[in-house]
Amino acid sequence: MNQSHSNALSPVTTNNHQADLWIVTVLCLIFISITCFMRCYVRLHMLGADDWVSYTSTCVGVIQYAVVFASVTAGAGKASELLDSDEEASVGQLFLTSEVIATVAVYLSKATVTLSLTSMLPRDMKVARLVCNAMLGFNGACGAISLVTVTARCSALSLLTESVESHCANQTKRWIAITILDGVTEVGIFAIFSWILWPLMMRKTLKAAISSLFALRLLCPVFNGIHALYISHYLSVADRGLAIVGPIVWQQIDMSYALFSALGLVLSSFLKRFNTRMGMD
Repeated sequence: MNQSHSNALSPVTTNNHQADLWIVTVLCLIFISITCFMRCYVRLHMLGADDWVSYTSTCVGVIQYAVVFASVTAGAGKASELLDSDEEASVGQLFLTSEVIATVAVYLSKATVTLSLTSMLPRDMKVARLVCNAMLGFNGACGAISLVTVTARCSALSLLTESVESHCANQTKRWIAITILDGVTEVGIFAIFSWILWPLMMRKTLKAAISSLFALRLLCPVFNGIHALYISHYLSVADRGLAIVGPIVWQQIDMSYALFSALGLVLSSFLKRFNTRMGMD
């Protein structure tokens, strides 16, 4: 029995929770890879700007998964007593790097959804196209603000030490602000879609089905909010080596769901039946 534990990739003990990070990250990577492959297959001969942005966001997401794997190898998920100062610094740097990359991937997924909506519009819907382009710019601005919020005056070397509040202050407030921006942008995208969809001459049941696809994106800020809660918990405990597991796990869930919901839009038969040339009610 002892030998089987020693041969395990990541044994689960009271002072080692790395297995949680391995399992969640590997599952997210597999799920997103399969969804991306399916989108590539469906859209192979009709690639548009939204497809290229979606593939870019997936590549960024894969890089983020790689950074998380590197952080686990460096010691993320182990009790602080098992880490020396160099390992703590390395985990802190990789954790902050993963947060930055995940934020980029999430906002690229928003751009994918906005561009997908724009691609459905005929050229004569100039006002709707203008609104979508404005939303694209607003998303970019919110993404830039979020990146600054994550990194401003934040020393990654201190993220696992007791001096985190003095070297990277207001972590909880930072992520609350990022969650609010996430929610505002997702609600904005859904509102624009509803504004375009509901006046069209389509069955209400079909409108509701299509709307539900875009409404799934509204879960993104919910997952981001849970991530913020785990950030708050991580800062309130003494053993941050173990507590960092929660924020990283929910970061994977948030980013992966954002990528999946953007990649999967074109895979729905409902969306294929969405035609903005049907006229208005």
